Amino acid sequence: MHAQVVAHKMSTYLSLSATFIYHVIQSVMAFSQVIVANSKANLEVYPTTWPIISLEEELPWRSGRWIWDKLQSRLVGRPYGWTRMKPYFRNQNIRLIHCHMGPNGLWALPFKHMLGCAVVTSFYGGDFTRLIREERWQRLYGQLFEAGDMFLVEGSTMCDHLIKHGCPQDKVRLHRIGIDLESLPFKPRRLDAGGKIHLLMVARFVEKKGIPYALEAVNRLKMDYPKLQLSILGDGELRPQIEQLIEDLDLKSHVKLLGYQPMQRYWAQLGQAHVLIAPSVTAADGDTEGGAPTVLLEAQACGLPVVSTCHADIPEVVLDGKSGLLVEERDALGLAEAISDLIEHPETWASMGQAGRRHVEMNHDSKLLGKRLEELYKELIGA
Repeated sequence: MHAQVVAHKMSTYLSLSATFIYHVIQSVMAFSQVIVANSKANLEVYPTTWPIISLEEELPWRSGRWIWDKLQSRLVGRPYGWTRMKPYFRNQNIRLIHCHMGPNGLWALPFKHMLGCAVVTSFYGGDFTRLIREERWQRLYGQLFEAGDMFLVEGSTMCDHLIKHGCPQDKVRLHRIGIDLESLPFKPRRLDAGGKIHLLMVARFVEKKGIPYALEAVNRLKMDYPKLQLSILGDGELRPQIEQLIEDLDLKSHVKLLGYQPMQRYWAQLGQAHVLIAPSVTAADGDTEGGAPTVLLEAQACGLPVVSTCHADIPEVVLDGKSGLLVEERDALGLAEAISDLIEHPETWASMGQAGRRHVEMNHDSKLLGKRLEELYKELIGA
């Protein structure tokens, strides 16, 4: 074991949409690591050799330990899991806690004061853009900005948001999302002999993913391209509304809802598609992508041209006119025109795919980003 240990704190290890966090943990090689999560899920999808502590398992509901931990929380303001993690962190030589999502940064501050360890917080989207609208979170994040040591963001848009709301500029670092390029073979895209056009979306069914705009775009295109097919991988709270919209627009023969799928099925869909669609928008409650959906990176790595929006840091991830086409948020007509442009010019698909692969290799290789993250850790702990 390495002498210095990094603890990763998150709410769940690991939700199906949190591949980006998995790549962060798996890319760090120079430190021993431990994962602290409120709960565990999807271990078969995200296997790891690092120990995982589930606070729900360590503090069973209504057990004596759970009651004592709750009393600590209410009487002296200790974070959830304090009674379990306090002795553990002391014994394990925890030098740095990397918190994934802003609220987990607040969780870590009492341990920073107790151990003298560094606290790094990664913001990913709605954990800042949505919460910062509330006065309570403005106050809490002000405390985090003052006491935390470093804040990581995916791109310049989120960087500007943090600084605008009081985060010291010298504490903010740009650290892009990384992906495992070895697991993503490149495949130039070509039009099928039968003329079928395969569009793909991979998204949770929540407002910020902009699924209704993709459906409206397909509706505009279905007469001109009767063999157009949109497959959507994912699920979520808005599924009933999306199913109703598909029925209202008479799209059942053009749209397939595939639900959540195993990783192998996801890779297969990336391999079969011609174009990836990601019409992200800012939700009514302020939720955003923060940076950009990881699927945009994985699709470009595989050689897929993409159609997406000028949202959050997507313009830094997708090279407009080179690896994909970008339109304004909530612009179904613009989406339809961009998709039509690609359909009418399949000779551009291969070069767009090559541009996307090069861009991802240069900026989003998880191995290279892991080394950069290790340097940031060393900078904070003086290693």
